[in-house]
Amino acid sequence: LRGVTTHNLRNVDAAFPARGLTVVTGPSGSGKSSLVLDTLLAESLNRFNDLVAPWARRLLPRKGGAEFVSARNLQAAVAVPQASGRRNPRSRVGTVTELDELYRMVWSRAGSGRLPASAFSPNAGAGACPGCKGLGFLQACDPERLVTAPDLPLGAGAMDGTRFGAYLGEPDGRYVATLLAAGRKLGLDFTLPWRDLPPGARAVAMRGCEGILDVEWAYRRGRREGVHRLSTPWEGFAALVDTEYERVHLEKGEALAELLAETPCADCGGERLNPRSRGAVFAGLRLPELAGLPAAAARAWFRSLDLSGPAAALREDILPRLAALEDAGLGHLAPGREMASLSGGEAQRVRLAASLGSGLSGVTYVLDEPTLGLHARDTARLAGVLRGLADAGNAVVVVEHDPALVARADHILELGPGAGPEGGRLTGQGAPGSFPPSSQTGRILARRTPAAFAPARSLAPGVSIRGANLHNLRGIDVDLPAGALVAVTGVSFGTRGL
Repeated sequence: LRGVTTHNLRNVDAAFPARGLTVVTGPSGSGKSSLVLDTLLAESLNRFNDLVAPWARRLLPRKGGAEFVSARNLQAAVAVPQASGRRNPRSRVGTVTELDELYRMVWSRAGSGRLPASAFSPNAGAGACPGCKGLGFLQACDPERLVTAPDLPLGAGAMDGTRFGAYLGEPDGRYVATLLAAGRKLGLDFTLPWRDLPPGARAVAMRGCEGILDVEWAYRRGRREGVHRLSTPWEGFAALVDTEYERVHLEKGEALAELLAETPCADCGGERLNPRSRGAVFAGLRLPELAGLPAAAARAWFRSLDLSGPAAALREDILPRLAALEDAGLGHLAPGREMASLSGGEAQRVRLAASLGSGLSGVTYVLDEPTLGLHARDTARLAGVLRGLADAGNAVVVVEHDPALVARADHILELGPGAGPEGGRLTGQGAPGSFPPSSQTGRILARRTPAAFAPARSLAPGVSIRGANLHNLRGIDVDLPAGALVAVTGVSFGTRGL
């Protein structure tokens, strides 16, 4: 890149090895993201998009804002984010790494069912469990999440804790009028607070009742008011939430998702496939059983098999992907694990492992502070994955400050000397050993400054947690003092999300 002036960069000339690990370092605000993300990545994506068919080009976003004199020898580029993004329950470790597809082909070619590969996909009609449509669970509104003020009546603020709940519980609204009509018909008093309603009344309020009701709805909208008379069924507030979520969840369902609870599908037991597909066996295992095996165990299982024909050929594609997960320190993850359940660092390493296992070369991988939130042990594993990508013939460009990762670089670009108007200059570049100890990068590589410990002081009692067992916590007891800065440390995946 020559003459880069994107944002606060000041005529920067930067070279990135096409095969190797480049780390871009410098103070916050010095222009690292402007150089790597807003110039290198953006222009690489734009030029790649220019090569596709015109009809497809219209569907691809064009990145703007990059300012430079020239850019040569750019490669296809991929940004590898930490964030897992919006939850998609069908996105699993196996879908990202392509293990799901390879597993399905094994069962199709060599399994007992003699079924097409689509019959082993929970995302296809031929394979999905009809009860849960291949999700493995059912989603339904949880009344305890919908009713946020149980000491109030349903038509007087009990559901006002969420926007949609407040809409349903509007005192002059259609739904409260219909609920009261159901109460008159069934002899139930829905003017009582939610906590005082008997179980039968709660069931009617949330899941409705049979028959058609004659409703007299006295509405009020600003200065407009009047009476509507209508004949309508009463579905129940929870059923109305379910219906609305089904209608809008693809575009804007996040706000309603907090009102839903998940329960395992009774038909498939969470295995996501229909009875015929989940009953097919290969080498003594059903496909859902293999999908639930951690990558390390699955790799050992495949290596123990004496295979021939299509199954043997497919194993040669499967083993490198499982090995890549192990090399990334993710051997404990099963392909069936939902991506949304992973931490940002885990999700990022799954994507990196997928790239490493695919065997691609000639690609530029861009990462922004990938060690954020990682334990030192896991930073070493991440560095190993990045080194593997570089050794496979790719350019890996990382914005980073962590000394352990900076020291593993083939090439370092240092921006600075300060932030904002005081930054934007290339203050150094070269191999790790070429930076003098007085430089910013030299100080990072030689970081030996001891921590300045806070003086001991008395702490007031705060939050006490007893017997915590969420996810992989094992009945731990924790005391968090009040008026203090509390640090929770440990290896990644040690459930610091306590």
